Amino acid sequence: ASKQDLEMVPVDLNLAVSHIVKISKNTFDKSVEIKYNYHGTPAITNADPVQIEQVLLNLSINACHAMTVMREDDEHQGGTITIDIRKIHADKLFIQSHPEAREIDYWIISIEDTGVGISRKNIERIFEPFFTTKKNIRIKGSGLGLTMVYNIIHDHEGFIDVYSEVKMGSVFNVYLPVFEQGYAEK
Repeated sequence: ASKQDLEMVPVDLNLAVSHIVKISKNTFDKSVEIKYNYHGTPAITNADPVQIEQVLLNLSINACHAMTVMREDDEHQGGTITIDIRKIHADKLFIQSHPEAREIDYWIISIEDTGVGISRKNIERIFEPFFTTKKNIRIKGSGLGLTMVYNIIHDHEGFIDVYSEVKMGSVFNVYLPVFEQGYAEK
């Protein structure tokens, strides 16, 4: 989808996450536990709801794969995906370490897994088109999933970062601007 194809409306990220959790619990390998923490108030951003759910589903599928099909046959299969929504204000200090940020409020959706992790060498390339580490027989990646995620988030005036340790897991943080018009937090 191109930018002009986006249908931007106020979206409660709590609802988007709940849809993805439901899909994930019904379709992911049963060795994968899914935990989630919704925000206590509506987590409203201006977004295309289909595109945001596509981002969350893609990141969740990648997390599941990191704990199942990407593990070696002799390794323990499964683990935990934790999805968390919180709100931050991007102050000057935050912007120094996140140059894509503006001095506004953001929703952060964190998707954390206890999977195989990503090497430092690969982490620099994960958002490049056609780059994939899914090359084993059980699953082949096209290398377009994280590129799509990156582009959608940027089309929504947000950004994404990742922290990972090999054999420990990964955390993808999606930052989306808070949309406050017409929604007052209680």
